Amino acid sequence: IGGFMGVRLELIEQILHSCPQISHLGIGGCSAVDGSLVFATIGRLCPSLTSLNAHQLSGVSASDVTLLLSCCPLLQSLDLHGCEPLSHQDTTLCFNDKKIAYKHDE
Repeated sequence: IGGFMGVRLELIEQILHSCPQISHLGIGGCSAVDGSLVFATIGRLCPSLTSLNAHQLSGVSASDVTLLLSCCPLLQSLDLHGCEPLSHQDTTLCFNDKKIAYKHDE
């Protein structure tokens, strides 16, 4: 569903409810959704997630990333490129000891 700018949170929730074992998800570029709300939804509905492409989302904070990491323990890849207002220092703090490959603006 990534890249569809008009996608709303309700549609993402419907998709995730119908695919509870989803392991890879692309929501990058879905600019109509609040990043904080969608991260909380993904954390609640996708415990088996291993890869998330979430580039260009707005409203994503360090605490949202921390919540996502705690709810999705299998997560190995995370694309946060262009997420605002998230900073490189924020993501460094979030990841602590967890080994994860992620993309972020430098």
